[in-house]
Amino acid sequence: MADTRAPSYRWAAWSHWANLTFLAAAGVAGATVDPAIWLAALPIEALAVWLVPDLPPFRAAVDKAGERTALRAERAYYLEQLWGLAPPRRTLGERLTGLFVTRDRDDLDERIVRRPAECAQYLELRDILERLQAMVPLPRTRVTERDVLTLEHVVNGYLRLLLASRPLQRALRELEQSDVGAELARVHERLEGADAVLRPVLLEQKRLLEQRLARIPQLRATLELLRARAEALPHQLRDLHAQLLSEPGSEVHAALDDMLERSALLADPLADLSTDEAMRELLGTAPARPKATAQRT
Repeated sequence: MADTRAPSYRWAAWSHWANLTFLAAAGVAGATVDPAIWLAALPIEALAVWLVPDLPPFRAAVDKAGERTALRAERAYYLEQLWGLAPPRRTLGERLTGLFVTRDRDDLDERIVRRPAECAQYLELRDILERLQAMVPLPRTRVTERDVLTLEHVVNGYLRLLLASRPLQRALRELEQSDVGAELARVHERLEGADAVLRPVLLEQKRLLEQRLARIPQLRATLELLRARAEALPHQLRDLHAQLLSEPGSEVHAALDDMLERSALLADPLADLSTDEAMRELLGTAPARPKATAQRT
């Protein structure tokens, strides 16, 4: 799993807390003890920034951190679209640190503005995720950091399903309120006595109305499918958590992969509908997935 944009390993090495601590210590020591310390620190710093980024363990750690950042950004987008997010509260120290190093503080759940029933289910998923993450260091369990990241994708997939359901609900409501069937019946009545000039116009209007009427079952079926997938996820994760509590050595990776595949959580829920131009006009809304997002590999 990695962000769609390649991470900058050298920048990650330079901005690592250990390197910044070394630079600060060398700076203070050079200023207070002997300026020659600065000259000694330069080759050490150059060597570290040149060699460390090419080490496989360091790259793996940067990739994992980048994926977590992308997942958090994706989750923030969904939460903002669904229930709104209050502005983050940062201390002066955090603001000063942010000028030099980007550190994500995961306070998104605390900043949610509106909390309907769907939000309560989302918070339950997050609670299960945190409990599984706490099981990673336990010797008798088979839960790994990779499983926790996969679960992050599951939670984001749940939010994606909720967000994708909104334009479907709106489109269905508008179609039902406009009473397309009654409007189509009126067009049929007008066609019976229409002259040669008006008839082509009415026929085109009839064609468009029939298209809109024919899309209602497809919209309703897609909405029911997304709702069913979203409602099933909390039950599936509760069962997985209960299984791990009763049998700590249970396999988790395969169950999470199966969950992602069966519910198509990594795909755009509206991809099939978006290929139809008329359907896109009906659904006209913000994308169900941000452009830059975490992709699972």
